[in-house]
Amino acid sequence: MLIEPKDKVLSIIQEKGYIFLDEFIDISLNKLELSYYRSKNPLGKKGDFITAPEISQLYGEIVGVYIADYIKKNNIKKFNLIELGPGKGTLMSDITKVLSSITNNKINYDIHFVEINESYKVNLATLFTGCNIHSSVDQLPNDYSIVIANEFFDVFPVIQGQKIHNKLYETIIIMNSGKLIFDKKKIRNEYKLLFNLDLLNNNQIIEKSLIANLVFEKITKLLLKNSGMMIVMDYGYTSEPNISTLQSIKDNKKTNFLDNIGRQDLTSSVNFKVFLEILEENKISSKSIQTQREFLINNGINYRAEMLIKKNKEKEKEILSQVSRLIDIDKMGSLFKFLQFSTNT
Repeated sequence: MLIEPKDKVLSIIQEKGYIFLDEFIDISLNKLELSYYRSKNPLGKKGDFITAPEISQLYGEIVGVYIADYIKKNNIKKFNLIELGPGKGTLMSDITKVLSSITNNKINYDIHFVEINESYKVNLATLFTGCNIHSSVDQLPNDYSIVIANEFFDVFPVIQGQKIHNKLYETIIIMNSGKLIFDKKKIRNEYKLLFNLDLLNNNQIIEKSLIANLVFEKITKLLLKNSGMMIVMDYGYTSEPNISTLQSIKDNKKTNFLDNIGRQDLTSSVNFKVFLEILEENKISSKSIQTQREFLINNGINYRAEMLIKKNKEKEKEILSQVSRLIDIDKMGSLFKFLQFSTNT
C-alpha cells in the first residue's frame, strides 16, 4: 500500500514530537512514490507553477544559441547533452531546434535526462526518440558532456541554522493545537560543523542544502573527468540573505509552506556562493555568474524578439510581455542567476 506524504509526516511528528525541516521537504517532494515530484504534474498554466521555458520559446532559444556558440568555439563534434529535471521537455525542445538550425545537423550528440517523475519520463521518451532517462546523476555516462539545470537545485532539502542566545539551533516542524508550525531545536551534532557560530549574528538564519551541494559536486567531478560545460539557471544568491528563503506554490499562487503536504511545490533560494566555492576547490577557473537579465540580453534575446515579432506581428504585445517577464529587474531579471563553467582540457 502506498503511503501518502502527509501521513508519513504526521506519523513522524506523532512518534518524535517533531520533524526536521529537511526531512519534511524530502518526504513532501521526493522520497515517497506519492511525493510531489514523483507523482504530480506541477508544470504549466494548469499546474502549480510556470518556469522560464514555458513563458517564452525565446528563453530556450537563447540557451541553445549559447550552447551552439560554445560547440563552435571549442570544435566539439560529439557529446552528451544532459538536462537535470527536464519536466515536460520544453527547454530541451527549444534548444535542440536551435542546434539543428545553426549546426545543420553536423554535430553528433546523445540526449540524457535525469528525471524521477514517471509521467514525465513517458512523455520525454515519446518526444525525444532514443533519449536516455536516468533517475540519478550517478547513472550518467563518462563522456564529453554539456549539462543544463533549469530550476533544478531549488527543490532540494535544506537545513536552517540559527544562532539564539549564543547557541546553534535548526528549524523543525511540530503540531500545535492541531496545526503544523515551525519551531527550533538544538542542531544535530552531525550538522554543527556546517555553521560557524562565531560568524553568526543573533537570530540570523543560514540555509544549507547538503544534497544540492553533493549533486553539484558530482556533476563537477564528472565534467572534470570527461571535460565539458554546465549551465545552472535558478533563483538564488551569491551572498547569504540571512533570512529564510522558503517558498511554496500551488495553482500558481503562493501558499502556506506547511499546507498541502505532498501536493504543492516547496523551494528555497539556491546558494550560488557555495557552488562557486566548490568550483574553486576543484580548481576550475573558467566560470562566470550573471543575472538572467544579463545572460539573456548579452546573448541576443532582444534581437531574436524583434525577428520573432516581424514574423508574427499580431503577437507583438504578447512577445514583448514575455520578454519583460524574463528580463525586467522587478520580475525574473535579477533574482534568477546563470552560473556557467567549463572544464575543457
